Amino acid sequence: MLELSWHMIIILSGMVVLMFAVCVEHQSVRSF
Repeated sequence: MLELSWHMIIILSGMVVLMFAVCVEHQSVRSF
């Protein structure tokens, strides 16, 4: 149970980081 929860947390955090990186890239491209 603990291992599964940790894997889910890591996956969710990775998804959030990827989405944030994509948003930042789009904003930087638009600004330039």
